[in-house]
Amino acid sequence: MSEVIRVVFICDAKYVLPTQTAIQSIICNDRKNPYEIFVLGVDVENDVFSRLSTKNIKISFMSLQDKYQSLNAQHLYVSKAALFKFDLAEIFKDFDKILYLDSDMVVNRSLKELYQTDLSDKYAAVVKDMAGEKAGHHTKMNHQSYFNSGMMLLNLKNLRQDGIPAKLLEYKKHEVWKSFMDQDAFNFVFGEKVLYVSPDYNLMYGNLTFSLEEIAVYFE
Repeated sequence: MSEVIRVVFICDAKYVLPTQTAIQSIICNDRKNPYEIFVLGVDVENDVFSRLSTKNIKISFMSLQDKYQSLNAQHLYVSKAALFKFDLAEIFKDFDKILYLDSDMVVNRSLKELYQTDLSDKYAAVVKDMAGEKAGHHTKMNHQSYFNSGMMLLNLKNLRQDGIPAKLLEYKKHEVWKSFMDQDAFNFVFGEKVLYVSPDYNLMYGNLTFSLEEIAVYFE
């Protein structure tokens, strides 16, 4: 029997439709492999997701209250709901790994290959953020590289073992740069304990400002 591919989305009331679209893109592009898709709805009153379930894809909705509302954090287009990414290892205590996807993504093929990535001692499999590195976000942390937090195959077991959820929140409370809602926190706390995978798994709009030649060289 195939391994169940577990995926989680987080959305608030303003992002219900994009989240539905992202889920539908998974359904349309992989009708063979079993999935468990979880939607964490922050201040979303009604479950409009579970009805999308199919024979191989089970969708579960979890309603959460915005406990981060009082946190002093602002971002132009990312809501504080994104900070629930910090809690995924605790919310899904029964799982060793889960694939987090931002709700503005469209999946165009099976996620099986990505999900089967060997994480070993890593905290996550991620994709380098070319625009972020060009802006020097990695140098302020003395890191070799910088990743985008819109797609993270998370090693929940290692995150719990090393107390990472608490470290992420502590970093956010005392953050110096405040460039992103959650991304700097993940980069700073995860450090170099990440596995960089193909940019196929996270197409970033910011990277499209570069030429194809520049992108090819950067991603080797």
